Amino acid sequence: MRQPRAEDRVELMRDMPDVDLHSGAVGVICATWFMPDPVYEIEFTQADEAFPIRSLVFAEYFRIIETAAVES
Repeated sequence: MRQPRAEDRVELMRDMPDVDLHSGAVGVICATWFMPDPVYEIEFTQADEAFPIRSLVFAEYFRIIETAAVES
């Protein structure tokens, strides 16, 4: 599996109750942070929420469902 990158659409594979996110939530990677292991800033938009939720998420918590377009 390739490394996730900005603009990839991802699906959460486990609950993150501390930030009110649940398995199956779909989001978009906004940025990658290295501290010292990579962690991804993901913005999740949920139908029942007025505002998107941004959270830092480790790669083992999500799977890529749509890759970002690559400019050549």
